[in-house]
Formats: sequence, C-alpha cells, structure tokens
Amino acid sequence: MGNIINVEFKAKCYNPEHLFNQLIELKADYKGEDHQIDTYFETTTGRLKLREGSIEKNLIYYNRENLKGSKTSKIILDRPSPDSNIKKILELTNEVKAIVDKKRKILFIDNVKFHIDNVKGLGSFMEVEAIDADGKRTESELKDQCDYYQKLLGINDDDMQSISYSDMLMQDFRHRVEVGATNFLRKLFQFKTVEILNLDDLFMDHICFRTGSEEEYQDIKTQFQKIGKLLVASEIGGREISTFKLNTPIIFGKHEIELIEVPAPKPGKNYVSGYEHAEFVIKESFQDYIDNYSEIDFDTSSCNKTHNPELRVKLAKNISIKLHHQSLEDVIKEELS
Repeated sequence: MGNIINVEFKAKCYNPEHLFNQLIELKADYKGEDHQIDTYFETTTGRLKLREGSIEKNLIYYNRENLKGSKTSKIILDRPSPDSNIKKILELTNEVKAIVDKKRKILFIDNVKFHIDNVKGLGSFMEVEAIDADGKRTESELKDQCDYYQKLLGINDDDMQSISYSDMLMQDFRHRVEVGATNFLRKLFQFKTVEILNLDDLFMDHICFRTGSEEEYQDIKTQFQKIGKLLVASEIGGREISTFKLNTPIIFGKHEIELIEVPAPKPGKNYVSGYEHAEFVIKESFQDYIDNYSEIDFDTSSCNKTHNPELRVKLAKNISIKLHHQSLEDVIKEELS
C-alpha cells in the first residue's frame, strides 16, 4: 500500500464494555477481536513495527509526534505474505525495541477506525483513527472527525495519552530487561560455536548483566529488587556480585531464565554496560567436554577455581559463554548453608 495519513488519539479506557456498546449503538461495523503482537525495531528515524494478528498482519513504518490529544501520523504499510520471513530478517538485522501484546476489538464508522485495547502490563485503552488512504480528506477534516468522536464518546482531556504503548512499556524496567536479554541471546545463538556445542539442549543457568560504573550498579541493583528476589550479594574478586531470581522467568526458545547475575565493575576497570555472557550446566568433566569439541578454543584458566569453577568460550568482544557443573542457585544455597 502507498502512504496513508492518519489523525488519531489514544485515551485511557475505564469501561471498555460500555464504550463497545456505545459504538454498536452508533452502527459501527465490528470486525472482531484480534490478539496482536507488535514488535518494534530500532530505527534511526520514525518507528517500525511488525504487527502479527489473525485480522491484521502488517509491517508498518510511521512518523508521529508525542503529543497529548489528536496527532498526525504519516504511514507506509505493507502486508507480508503468510509465509514471509520478514520477522526473522528484521530480528537478525535490527535490535528489538519493545514488544506490545494486546487484545484489540476493531470497529469502523466510514473512514474512522476504533480500537478498544487490553494491553498486557498496561491495562485498557481506546484509540480513534481518522484515516485518509486515497487523498480525499484534508488533515483538518480528519482532526475534526477525531474531535467529534472524542466529544460524542465522552472522553475527557485528562485521559488522553501522549505516547505509544511501546514508549509506555519502555518506561517499565521489567520490559527493558526482557527485551534486552532477548536481543542479547538472539545475537549469542547466531554464532557457529553455539550451534556446534548444541547449547540449545543444555540448561541455561543464568545470564550476566555488566554495569559500567558503581553508580549504575547500585541503581540497577535497586531496580532488579523490584522485579525479583536478591539471592545473594557477595564480595568476589575485589567487587560485589549480586544475583537475582526473577519473579517471572525470561522465556527464550526452550529456555526459561530465572537468574540474572549483576557484578559491580572491578576498581580501575571499564566495562560496557549490558548483557555480557550466558552460563550453562554440563554433566561431563571439563576435560571430557573439551575432548568432545577439539575444534573449539576453550579458555581453561578458571577450571581449577575453588569457587564454582568454569570453562569459558569467548565468542566476540563482550559476548561469551561459560560452562559449569552446578547451577548458580545451587552454589548459592551451599554457600548460605
């Protein structure tokens, strides 16, 4: 499809059933309820999202200001074929910015589209979009339509929202943790070494988030305690390392990651802030494991540590995997006992 001009607004919705009945009384054409997953990707300009639903399946690029009330969106929309690889291509080439999971009731009155949304983690909202897909309506006419329906449906100015669902979710620390971890693991699992080692069949014990400064470490430590339980904060190697058990695990393929390790930076060391390594549990001895994969360049320098010995493989700068015989949670339980 070509370029589309929308004027739209979003508002908090306290009684979705009443709003739905209002629209039905106005003879709105109800298209059904759609369970939609919108994946937003990082871009240098505008916004790019892939919408996956049973009613709507679109790749959408748009520009829109964050303004409270009615605002204009300039949209380029494409409908990928059912067997399209567009999502896989986008995930391999772009960082995911946010994922919006919602159930959406879709209704139309002429060129005006109404959404009644229940958004996971955010609650209920309604959207009104006055659409010009054929160049027959001016932006002013579209705005008048939005203003008309805001008044007709009794939507208060105080309930109008200035930002998108993706922006709302990005303000949520839990969502940022999950999206960041998924981006990191997607990148990690692209390495040939990971495929050779069949890591998808091993238990992923935990992932590690590096902090770039003591100030960031203390802030991140506070934030993680809002979404999980601090199992331990131990002094190891001249700096503190905190381990958190998430209230809700991060799901990545077959893996459920419950633990995140957050080390403070060592004095005098500079680290890039972000996820740095994933750790897996193996049954074989380190030497047997090394012998099974003679083509892999293993770092054995920590195999004889008294505290949780490990085998390491560096994949790239700031990306590595570590292999242990015990899960970190079991090691912590032993320490505490």
